[in-house]
Amino acid sequence: GPCGTSSLRAVPDATGLQPNEVDLDLFDVIVDVRPSRNTASAFPGARHVMLDDLLKQPARYIPSMQTATLIVCDVGQRSGVVAARLAEGGYESVHSLIGGIDAWSAQGKPLVHIGLTAAEAGRYDRQVKLREVGVRGQSALLASTVTVVGAGGLGLPAIAYLAAAGAGHLRVLDPDIIELSNLHRQPLLPLADVGSSKVAAVARYVASVNPDITFTGL
Repeated sequence: GPCGTSSLRAVPDATGLQPNEVDLDLFDVIVDVRPSRNTASAFPGARHVMLDDLLKQPARYIPSMQTATLIVCDVGQRSGVVAARLAEGGYESVHSLIGGIDAWSAQGKPLVHIGLTAAEAGRYDRQVKLREVGVRGQSALLASTVTVVGAGGLGLPAIAYLAAAGAGHLRVLDPDIIELSNLHRQPLLPLADVGSSKVAAVARYVASVNPDITFTGL
């Protein structure tokens, strides 16, 4: 039957397992209760189920009270709550992954990467989870070419965010040199580069932030 509410109040995670304690072959059911399906990395063998749905209808997803079940989420909070609720409801072999998928990945354990490389999935994980982005949106951004006209007080913040977000080919048009009197509104440009080309300094900045994207200075 139903196993309580989806409140995320802290509960003792007596059912938790550390990543190095988990043998995936021993679990008949693995459930991912992360709130968003937009993720570049899937947990091996896991089925995505909304937390509320699992707690309200556990028998729909877990065949019996004795079924060996692993619950996973991002950092282990949601999975700990779910495992505790299910245990309170009589499920005898439900465990949560302590530290979640983040801890699992940090220990070099395998994930299934969807539409992105392992490096891309790790770097852009947080924005891929946004409903407005997702794997499809991130893939489109990585394949895009974006031109920024002007590397000044408005252009530089845009360049910084585009580089960090993974705009695949970033083109910057600015023929000016760096002037000391402009540094107060162009904080990405170093004092040491005063008198040199803006686009050359921006190219170095972009390479330091995200060496995987292509930069062209115009």
